[in-house]
Amino acid sequence: MKKALLLVFASILIFSGCGNKEVETKKRKDTISENEIMEYFERLLEPFVELSNVKTDKQALETLKVLDDISIEISRELKREYKKDIHAVNDLIALADTFRDIVNAAEEEPLFINDYYDEVGNHIFKISIEYLDGDLPDNYAKVIGVKNLYDLRE
Repeated sequence: MKKALLLVFASILIFSGCGNKEVETKKRKDTISENEIMEYFERLLEPFVELSNVKTDKQALETLKVLDDISIEISRELKREYKKDIHAVNDLIALADTFRDIVNAAEEEPLFINDYYDEVGNHIFKISIEYLDGDLPDNYAKVIGVKNLYDLRE
């Protein structure tokens, strides 16, 4: 009798787990708004921008840790909240992955960080032009001196 109850209980747990997964998938969004793209973009770029302001190795390590943590957090959030076939989401995740690559490279050899600046710039350009009509997050705009990438072409 105990075995039968245990089997029934285990079956309920297994089937209820499957049901929750289906509900979870249905909650994922089909689209991402321009405002949401900008918010994620700004959050991702914040610690990257801070890297240009570090003065000591200790500050650099702390900033790289924040960059890694935020990249992981945002990547997970995007994967959890949005469906896979949304180009803007995939491009934001690619930027987060590049930041994680920077952190990994910096652990091995800090000078290798410079090797990633072109790749980061390409991600920033693509996200800004394709999804935000050239607009940049305020934190990054302050660093490069323009709020919109189209202003650089003049």
